[in-house]
Amino acid sequence: MEKKKQYRFTIGLNSKLPKHVAVAEILNSIGRGGISQLVVDAVWEYHHLDGLKLGVPTETQSQRLNEEDIQNLMSSLDMFSK
Repeated sequence: MEKKKQYRFTIGLNSKLPKHVAVAEILNSIGRGGISQLVVDAVWEYHHLDGLKLGVPTETQSQRLNEEDIQNLMSSLDMFSK
């Protein structure tokens, strides 16, 4: 059975898991407009770092997350996990 809305997703995070709590705090601090782009960037990078291909054109380096972006995200996650 195919989804009615192919581009709409709902996720639930587990308040008993520290990483889920940290991610929820990060997402809530970003606001609605930026969450979808963060998810797109994170999934895109995860798949490309793992060597998988999504079948879409490769982005230019300026369009991809750079090392500084990744370090900033990791620092934010570390802050919430302490």
